[in-house]
This record gives sequence, C-alpha cells and structure tokens, in this order.
Amino acid sequence: MGPNEADEVPISDHFWPRHWHNSRSGLQYAEPAEGRPIELAPRANMLGRQTDRGGGRGLPGSRRGGRRFVPLLAGACLLAGVCQLAAVSFAQEGPDPTHPTSRGVGVPITLLTRLGQLLHPPVDEADTTQPSQQTLSERLERLQRAVDFGYEIVEKFPDADNLLAVRHDMLQAARSLNDAQTREVHRQQLITICRDILAADAPPRQKLPADVVLADLAVQDAKTPAQRSDALRGLVDGYANTDVAAGALVNAAALAYRAKMAELGNDFINTLAERFSDDGEVVRFLARLGRRLPFKADLTTLDGQAISLPDDLLGKVVIVDFWATWCPQSRRSMSHLRRLYAAHKAAGLEIVGISLDKPDQADAVRAYVAENQLAWIQTYSGRHVDDPTFSHYGLDATPSIWIIDRQGFIVTDNALRDLGNPDAPMSLDNIDRNVQQVLQRSETTASDD
Repeated sequence: MGPNEADEVPISDHFWPRHWHNSRSGLQYAEPAEGRPIELAPRANMLGRQTDRGGGRGLPGSRRGGRRFVPLLAGACLLAGVCQLAAVSFAQEGPDPTHPTSRGVGVPITLLTRLGQLLHPPVDEADTTQPSQQTLSERLERLQRAVDFGYEIVEKFPDADNLLAVRHDMLQAARSLNDAQTREVHRQQLITICRDILAADAPPRQKLPADVVLADLAVQDAKTPAQRSDALRGLVDGYANTDVAAGALVNAAALAYRAKMAELGNDFINTLAERFSDDGEVVRFLARLGRRLPFKADLTTLDGQAISLPDDLLGKVVIVDFWATWCPQSRRSMSHLRRLYAAHKAAGLEIVGISLDKPDQADAVRAYVAENQLAWIQTYSGRHVDDPTFSHYGLDATPSIWIIDRQGFIVTDNALRDLGNPDAPMSLDNIDRNVQQVLQRSETTASDD
C-alpha cells in the first residue's frame, strides 16, 4: 500500500537511518546492524555519526567520495554480513594540535577520534556492564563533554577545512541531550550549534541536518496546524533547488507523520515520487514504502551480451545479486543461491549476478563462475564501485541481494530480511522464504487473471 492509499505511512517499519549520511540525493538511510527500525527523521541516535569528515573519499579511483554513506563501526559491517565498498576519510593528520595554522589544514584525526569516543565509547565485550548499564546521568554527562570538547576544537582550529565534521558530532550530542532533558539550556545549545552549521560556507547537504533539527523544534513549538505546516513546507522549499531536495522531502514527511499530519506527509512523499522517480536511491526508499517501482538496469554479461532489466526478464521472478569475488560474504552466499536456483528455476526463478570486480579481473570472475558452477546470468562492467547500476541505486556494500517480481517491480532491496517478519534476524535462509512467497504470489495472480 502506497502513501496515497493510507492514512499514515509507518515509515519506521521501512526506513532505516543510521546517522547523518551524505548520499547523493540526501536520503539518509542504511540497514541497521541489529535489524531494528529507527525512526525516520534523524533524531540524534548514538548508533552512528557523520561519515563525511570534510573531503571524504571513496576507494582509489572512485568518484563516489563523500556522496555515499557507510556504517561507521567496523562491527556493523560484520553484523550485517557485508563487504564495505566505500572508505571513510576522517581528516588528514594535522600538525601539533597546540599550534593551529591556516585554512586548509584539517582538525587532527587524534582529536576527531577522541570526540568520536565521547559520542560512542569503545565497548569492552568482556565487560557486560557497559554500555547498556550506564546510568542516564553518566550518558548525559558524556554527551555534554562531547559538546564542550567540540567547542574546544572549534576555538583551536577555527579555519579547519573539516570543521563541519566536528559541528555535526556536536549536533548529535546536543540533540540527544535536548531529547533526554527538557531544559532550556540544552535547547539553546542545540539551536546555537544548528545556526553555526547554517552560517558556515558549506554545500546544502551539510546544512540539511541542522535545518531538519530546527524544523523539528519549530513543529514542537507550533500552536496551530498551520504553523506546523509552514515550518515543514519551509524546510522543503528551502532545499527545493538543491541536490538534497529529496532528502528534505523525506525528512519533512517524517516530521509530518510524527506530528500526526498524515495528509501533509503523504503530499511530501507523492512529490518525492513525482520529482525523483528516476533517482535510484529514491526508488529504493519508495519501494520500501510499498510503491510498485521497476528495477531498471542495462547490463553486459561476461560473454559480452547486452541485457536490459526489467524488459528482458519479464515473467520471471528475479534475484539480483551485487557481488564480488574478493568479498567473503558474497562467496559464502553462492552455495545457497546455487541450491535455490536449482530448486526454483523450473518455477520461473532467474538470478542475475552483477559483479563489482575491478577492470583487470574479468578472467578471475569467469574462472570463479566456472569453478563454482554458477549457472545463472552473470554480468560485469569492470568499473568496480563505479558500476552504473550499483551507483544508481546508492549502494555501498556487497552482497546486496534484491528480489524483483514477474512484472519487473522491486519486492525488496534486502532479501536477507524476512518479508513476513521484518523484525526477525537477517539470514540467507530468509532468501528462500521470500522467493517462495513471491513465486506463490505470482502464481496466484496469474490464476486470478
């Protein structure tokens, strides 16, 4: 059921923000390692933090840079079972922190690391008393220390080229403090940090988080529905002509739903669908809300044949597997996919592998496919993380396993999650259940026709 068909879209059931992402369209979402939903509008949860530390970069030879997002914690990648394809550049190692120099020198990574540890203290797995048993007062004290330390960095490096990374960390800490304690001092602290971010010479995507927070506060303060509507429409209008217009719409919709303004939220989502239906990241988001949108890709097989989705495989239930020979998790999934393909090929299942291997690895991909008897369609662009389909949909890790129905519409962009029970742990076994469900649904639809 799409947003235009419901009184309210349960976005928290579909949208999985982790932290302030700098994706191409401003959409700020990723799969949580724990598989638990987090509310859409990005309140300053402490599961992650800003990934673009001012001039972030992707892998060598990649143009993705700070556009993309990655889970910050290494453990998050392991828990989610993915091979991360984008690197995080925190900052260049600067000079002695006691001797700040001219603009162009970043805040030293040692200081950024210390700030990050205040936001996300290292967890000693052998110590079962942390962090869940930390008292609220201890957590709040730590967050205030993060804000205070951020101000120390700002004072010492006022012209650093990655200072916004510090301010974004301060924003997370300040927002958590404000959410936990309704004290005017915390509210004013939060507003001041937002205004400092907005006053900076920075692109819209780095300012959007601050404007979202201020819009949230304005909605909370509003006395009438008209005032709440004006605050959210102002957020959308302010970014309408920027490269994060989609992100502003998504966040405005989330704030509208939270404020019990479902009609306004649906308007924002419908505008998103109308304006950005060609943006792959938006398509992923809308598909999670139940919109029936096609998976589009122009691919080249390992033997040089062109294949166009969805057109060339209409009538098939298709698994799309973004994978790489060097990714252990991808390799681990192959035997599972091989069994699944053998069991359901006759019923109309097809698999399309999209290899993300590097330009000089075509022979290695062919050898791997032959050795492991991967009998399904295998495609390869040789462009690594700049693979057109991978980039179009805003992906950042392998494996990414999708299911497409017989009509070419996206069923899920994460087949590891049980479609019938989204709260269940992610696993390869869920791919089987999901595929069988889609095959059966397709058969039922065909018989009804």
